[in-house]
Amino acid sequence: MCKLNLAPSKDFDDFVGLEVHLKDMSSLLCLDSKEVRMVGIWGPSGIGKTTIARALFARLSRHFHCSVYIDRAFVSKSMASYSRANPDDYNMKLHLQETFLSTILGKQNIKIDHLGALGERLKHQKVLLFIDDLDQQVVLNALAGQIQWFGSGSRIIVVTNDKHLLISHGIENIYQVCLPSKELALEMLCRYAFRQNTPPDGFKKLAVEVVRHAGILPLGLNVLGSYLRGRNKRYWMDMLPRLRKGLDGKIQKALRVGYDGLDNKKDEAIFRHIACLFNFEKVNDIRLLLADSDLNFNIGLENLVDKSLVNVRSNIVEMHCLLQEMGREIVRAQSNEAGEREFLMDTEDICDVLDDNIVSIFMLFYIYN
Repeated sequence: MCKLNLAPSKDFDDFVGLEVHLKDMSSLLCLDSKEVRMVGIWGPSGIGKTTIARALFARLSRHFHCSVYIDRAFVSKSMASYSRANPDDYNMKLHLQETFLSTILGKQNIKIDHLGALGERLKHQKVLLFIDDLDQQVVLNALAGQIQWFGSGSRIIVVTNDKHLLISHGIENIYQVCLPSKELALEMLCRYAFRQNTPPDGFKKLAVEVVRHAGILPLGLNVLGSYLRGRNKRYWMDMLPRLRKGLDGKIQKALRVGYDGLDNKKDEAIFRHIACLFNFEKVNDIRLLLADSDLNFNIGLENLVDKSLVNVRSNIVEMHCLLQEMGREIVRAQSNEAGEREFLMDTEDICDVLDDNIVSIFMLFYIYN
């Protein structure tokens, strides 16, 4: 933080542990260096990547000639007139660069006639560019295709849940955002729920239980803590059974982004297999069990790791408990009839299906005899 030499922003005071992330990022950014440097921020949905990026942007902007924070809304707005075009359409990329230049240089309706013009306009500018939540190689190539486009000391930070996107773009300096410790997670929940760092008297066990059901994921802690703010102890106790039965809608919507971003039906199937059957199982055992399928497990597992949907530690596949619950919700939504779903996980559903099948077997036995 001494190297950053920046005053802390009050906008992010409620984000517990932020200073640790910024300190770790400072070594990757190397702000004293005059080289142009690209850095990635990588991690699963809901872990706080955007909060870290926004805090960095707020602190660093004044040290650059020009700066801009590009997110999905920015790109969607600038590409709205090209919604039916091929993602690699030349005119679409040209328009995207024009919008980008107009924003970063503070001038309206900048026009360019070739893609190389972006580098001509910015090669003498010390630029701070954040590209957040844009898992499209085409967009990344259009906005930050080459480091030569930017002036000495420029920094380009790409925020994503897809590690392969960073590697394929040649970004080697990658900061992985990991889950907080249980102690930090409890403090996060308390900041959102009680506006203090520790739970009030009588709430300690309840708060610990909520943290456990949130899987210490910052997004879950934020949503649940904000929802429970101002509620009495009785309400907290009544809320816990609901948490045990399923995900909050806001949390599920955010987590679903990673799953929906999978480009292959086989990868989606492997995700559901792990969520319903194979979480915390050995890689070799899963590979053996799926050997006769056409799912290409080795490739699919690597893609899921790159997308931050699973981790592999000591040859064990690990999926976050909230992602696992989301995967099971996806399977439950396949049909109202339990017997028509891909997997059965709930005891009642399994018993109902078995009972129905036993009745059917007895009926067939009676008919044929």
